[in-house]
Amino acid sequence: MRIMPHVLLGADSSDFQETARNIVTNGLISHGHPRALVGALAYGYALWCAFRQHGTLEYGGLIDLTLEGQKSWTPLPVIDDICPTWFEAAQKASSNRYESSWLSTVHELLSLLETSREAIKQGALAIDHEALDRIGCFDPKVSSAGTITAAAVIFLASRYAADPIHGILAAAFAPGADTDTLASMTGALLGAIRGRDWLGDYSEHVQDSEYLRSLADQIAQATRVPSQQERTQLVSIKKIALDAVISKLMKSQEGDTIILPDSREAKISGPQKHTSGSTLDVVSWKLRTGDGQTLYVKRITRKTRQREANATDRIREASSSHLRNIQVVNSWVKLPVTNFEKSRAFYRDVIGLKTQLDSSSKVRFEGGIELVPKTYASDLFNGKENLEEVKSKWRAIVLLETRTLEPVYRKIEESGAKIQTPMTEKSGRRFFRCLDPDDNVLELLESR
Repeated sequence: MRIMPHVLLGADSSDFQETARNIVTNGLISHGHPRALVGALAYGYALWCAFRQHGTLEYGGLIDLTLEGQKSWTPLPVIDDICPTWFEAAQKASSNRYESSWLSTVHELLSLLETSREAIKQGALAIDHEALDRIGCFDPKVSSAGTITAAAVIFLASRYAADPIHGILAAAFAPGADTDTLASMTGALLGAIRGRDWLGDYSEHVQDSEYLRSLADQIAQATRVPSQQERTQLVSIKKIALDAVISKLMKSQEGDTIILPDSREAKISGPQKHTSGSTLDVVSWKLRTGDGQTLYVKRITRKTRQREANATDRIREASSSHLRNIQVVNSWVKLPVTNFEKSRAFYRDVIGLKTQLDSSSKVRFEGGIELVPKTYASDLFNGKENLEEVKSKWRAIVLLETRTLEPVYRKIEESGAKIQTPMTEKSGRRFFRCLDPDDNVLELLESR
């Protein structure tokens, strides 16, 4: 979504290569996988063609242009002068298969574009949902992939080049797809094809519309792309500067002005306090810069020790005999398995459960079932037994995620039930384990 400025800056060039380099440089900052970068290049090339198109774009013409220009956007750009170490890191992360992965991704996207072209050939009979389904927009495992999104957006913009409003509606109201990304990118591509007059009054209702138009005009009127030396001279804003802004905001009043770290002046509205949890104070300010941008600044701090102590007292009171119902947020059963791969395949492929989380240490399915290795919690037996003894004694774990961890812990202590793993912290959250009357394991985890 963020590559439009690169394409706009390079639209006057007869060669797409420099624009391709800028797109990949921008993309790899947060997305190193070929699916993201190849998708960005295909979308960028379609935008580039749209900006350079002076006549009427034929129905489905944008798909044809993108396929015909594949030699311009499919090669992996060389950006060693900008990011000297990234390709070496990519090779290492992919076991020296990055280039082959890139090529297979290119073939994948070309195939998706061919699918789009076949759908377009149906003319008025083309059904958006069926076409987007064939592209993969409704498959939760791949719907947000860069290749899927790029192909879907190019399809929608090609189909609705003459009717852009309905093109955006088709993207925004495609249940099950990544609709915000789809609609944003479709709108940008239709804007490149048709300009902005078709938006009518809609553009006036967008926050900071004048500021956004001003930015777009500045980019469109730029005579050149900044050099590498100029890029490295950009001001680096450190945390101390941001802390100073918060400090000034804390002392400010409605209508005051403040100088931001980027040297812009902003007018202050606020502060506004927000309701939060028992241990946090949240306050925010609305700032309006001189050039028309709206900024929202939020400060989150922990409440004073006295307030925390009061909250603790309330929890302790709740843990008395008046506590009747544990506040459960989530619950699932952990099944210890001997053969991880075999069990995963059984529940996923044979039973047909939908996978919600899949890692080397656990697999979680819909319906509250989670597979873990037999050695998942060998500490339950205090390390006294060997592995085979642990496996023979192992039972399923019932896991409850709760907002009332401490009161429940104290109630279990009072009941005389055996606490197998005392209250401890893991990955920033507290938990403990106990045994029920039949020695089944109950694991209670503090909710976020």
